[in-house]
Amino acid sequence: GFVREQVCFYMCPYARFQAVMFDKETLVPTYDYTRGEGENGRAHLGRELKTREDRTTKGHGDCIDCGLCVQVCPTGIDIRNGLQIGCINCGLCIDACDEIMDKQGWPRGLVRYASELEIETKQKPHIFKPKSIGYGIAILVVTALLVYGIFTQAKMDFSVAQVRSPLAVMMSDGRVQNSYEIKINNKLIRPLRLDISLNDLPKGELEIAGSNKEIVVPTDGYTTLLVRVKQPMTTRGAQQTFKFVLSDKDGELPPTSMSTTFNMPR
Repeated sequence: GFVREQVCFYMCPYARFQAVMFDKETLVPTYDYTRGEGENGRAHLGRELKTREDRTTKGHGDCIDCGLCVQVCPTGIDIRNGLQIGCINCGLCIDACDEIMDKQGWPRGLVRYASELEIETKQKPHIFKPKSIGYGIAILVVTALLVYGIFTQAKMDFSVAQVRSPLAVMMSDGRVQNSYEIKINNKLIRPLRLDISLNDLPKGELEIAGSNKEIVVPTDGYTTLLVRVKQPMTTRGAQQTFKFVLSDKDGELPPTSMSTTFNMPR
């Protein structure tokens, strides 16, 4: 696209996370400057610079300055200039450099996953350190919560939204009607046949709008119902809390309830 690598530099949050979590023992794509530069810096392959021995004698390192590591980088950075915010740890520069080293018959690893400490001191980073242990514990906790949520999630749930236009309707027989939209989610691998009833509304009468009065929720799907509840008029402006109760006709799931309110006209 038009912005290309600018997304990695200015829009993608990965670089910001990397900067916060980075320390001198973090493994990242790294250029071994002590091996690649030598005393006199990198140099192209020349008549007298074709072997490692010749290059070492003249003070040049193993980097032949081919530029392939820059060409393959998705964000166009030069890994030889050190870790930069545009690095996305893809490792393409490592593969490109290893390919050049193989052609020259030289050891791989001029660009490799390494830490700043390893490049400076030749010591491998410590695996078990406070930061890595802390991150490990955090990942284990999050994973455990995710697994727990997967295995304990409800097989069926529903929500109730009261229809507000109008909120309460006075019927010709003197009763008051409220309407509710109920959305039912079925997470089972079979259709769900349900009964709906009222709780804590003893004089309430429930009616499902439409011609189909049977509630069937498709496999791994949802359905939306419009239901009407009627009861005798009491005090104007009064509110009464009650529950819709959904019951599985096959008896596999326990009844599930959801609270809402019945409103009298003002």
